Amino acid sequence: MADEPNGAVTDPEKPYDAGDPVAVKEKTRTIKRRQGILDEVTKQLMSTKSGRSWVREQLAFAGVNRTPFALDPLQTAFNCGQQNVGQRLLAEVTRVAPKEYLELLKEQSDD
Repeated sequence: MADEPNGAVTDPEKPYDAGDPVAVKEKTRTIKRRQGILDEVTKQLMSTKSGRSWVREQLAFAGVNRTPFALDPLQTAFNCGQQNVGQRLLAEVTRVAPKEYLELLKEQSDD
């Protein structure tokens, strides 16, 4: 059995069958469990001032609130990819810990 990146355990001799209701239910349960773990990590990270500071630095580094445009189109493409990672982090944080995100913004304005 092998672990997949999404936390699922698969049997290499039995491929996933999306037409099998039992397999779909098991896969759905595994994905929900993995998402719950990731949500808990995000909540813990956002529950401390140092965690919120780290998130703020990551969002700034990713250029979430900047334009990705550069004169070089390859640099623009790179910036867009970097910004996409930051936007994903921002979406997770605001979904899982909206009150803590507001605290992050308050702390940012105090600095």
